[in-house]
Amino acid sequence: MPPAGPPDRPAGRSASGTARLRVRWLLIVIAIMVVLTAGWPLINAAVSARHNLKPGTRLTVGPGGRHSAQITVGSGWSLQQAENTQLYGYVLRSGSVDLAVDYVGLLSKGQARNLWAGLRQLLRIEDPGVRLGPPVVFTSAFGRAGISGKLTGRLRDGTASVFSDPGRGFAVEMIMLAPRSIRRSVFKPGLQIMRSLRLPPSP
Repeated sequence: MPPAGPPDRPAGRSASGTARLRVRWLLIVIAIMVVLTAGWPLINAAVSARHNLKPGTRLTVGPGGRHSAQITVGSGWSLQQAENTQLYGYVLRSGSVDLAVDYVGLLSKGQARNLWAGLRQLLRIEDPGVRLGPPVVFTSAFGRAGISGKLTGRLRDGTASVFSDPGRGFAVEMIMLAPRSIRRSVFKPGLQIMRSLRLPPSP
């Protein structure tokens, strides 16, 4: 018995028609690849659009209730929409100044003592050029004591602060950075946001 040949083409479809169909699908695949490689930055830029905040806006950091904190934003700040979730924190921007506000869950009260060392290690991974200095006492406008320290890098400088509430099982870390060439006075609005942190009363 002779070997089976290729299956018959459907009636009415010529070789040239099949070739055109293959070319059409190839063009579709190429178009999808272009969208995925070149189009995503454009889509991400649209999603990442800034949302200007009104002076006095209060932002809740955390899941809400007694396991969350609040910060108050002054004038000139915007919210980076694609990088913000209430549960984990916010990314704020004012001119060349970036302020990241992060919610950190604590598995035990003892973890609060290691927050500064953990923040230093995190910065070494995420931004190797930035170094975190030793902590000093930093008090909020509501009298809650935290710690703060300087950030220094080849291109950017700034300030970091940590406020913890071991009794509620969470902490809030804030990192503010700006180009080294910028005037130090531009950090004042960011420091005001740090000091505006309101934690729930101690249990």
